[in-house]
Amino acid sequence: MNLQSSPKAPPSHMLDWEALRHRCLGRDDLLNKALARFQVSFERDLKELEVAADARNCPELARIAHRIKGALLTISANGLASSVAELEQISAGDCANLADQLNEVREDCDRLSQLIDQHLVGAD
Repeated sequence: MNLQSSPKAPPSHMLDWEALRHRCLGRDDLLNKALARFQVSFERDLKELEVAADARNCPELARIAHRIKGALLTISANGLASSVAELEQISAGDCANLADQLNEVREDCDRLSQLIDQHLVGAD
């Protein structure tokens, strides 16, 4: 199960830019640094999520989803954090019914990654 590139453009509302900027004390350099750090760990976490999903390892999937949810909340990606929280909750029980939620999370994670990449490229 690999993340597929989404044909849709990433919506800018995936991040609460105002809340993130406030967290970064209004400093764009801190905001960009936070997003760059997030992007590196996010990529690693998504790969681990895929491995756990492929192995149908529900406890590991729930643990990784919890970690991703926390990181998303840190950068004010609240909507996606809610979707990942649902994935965490589902995988904490039975992995049999998580395919739809996992696919939705995959697509949204891909869009968020694109949005962050576009922002960081524009910030250079």
